[in-house]
Amino acid sequence: MEFVFDYEKYSTLMEIIGVVVETVKDYEKQKRYPLNVALEMRFMTRSEAYLGTGNIARHNCGEGEVVCIEVLSLEGTKDWDEFSKKVGQEWMKLGGVPHLAKQYEHLPNIYEHITKV
Repeated sequence: MEFVFDYEKYSTLMEIIGVVVETVKDYEKQKRYPLNVALEMRFMTRSEAYLGTGNIARHNCGEGEVVCIEVLSLEGTKDWDEFSKKVGQEWMKLGGVPHLAKQYEHLPNIYEHITKV
């Protein structure tokens, strides 16, 4: 599952990553490990491409940068669905939008969120 965020401040980036760190800690206390591959991120400039990742997060902002953050687990990993929903819902609150070519359709109210952001 990957989300794209407008990148303006380092503190916001740390908050976005912190969602994953704190969620992983909560699961670890229960001896549950749904995130078993990676947390990845990349920075990009805004794009004029209609469905371009950089355009989705900064469509009303002109020029600037975006950050794409992805959490990955092996297919069939126990608790992945629940974990990714928790992370995805928090990322939505922080203004992120899903990467349209990645997993996101399982998130509650995601289609309404995409149209509002």
